[in-house]
Amino acid sequence: MPRHQFSLSVLLFLDDKKWIAHCLEYDIVAQGKTIQSAKESFEKTFVGQVVLDIINKRSPLEGISQSPKEIWDMFKDGIKVEEIGSLYVPQEKSSLVSARFQDVRIAA
Repeated sequence: MPRHQFSLSVLLFLDDKKWIAHCLEYDIVAQGKTIQSAKESFEKTFVGQVVLDIINKRSPLEGISQSPKEIWDMFKDGIKVEEIGSLYVPQEKSSLVSARFQDVRIAA
């Protein structure tokens, strides 16, 4: 089974006292009380969706569209986060998927 690789752009923003992590390439969103918890929630949501699709013999993220234009606009105006790395993938799933943050920005 091939390993699926992804490079993602993610916007982080505060909404009603919760941090939101919103992927641009795929309209996948997670939230948390802090930036770190929103990022961790996003990692679990994203990797979980990819693994679930693979287990169910679907192309990963098939049918999930890009984020809406207003998220892309917020991203363009956001402040770039310097620390970019790989998403956490549990070791038992690492043969199926790898993903990295290509660009992460915080909405100003």
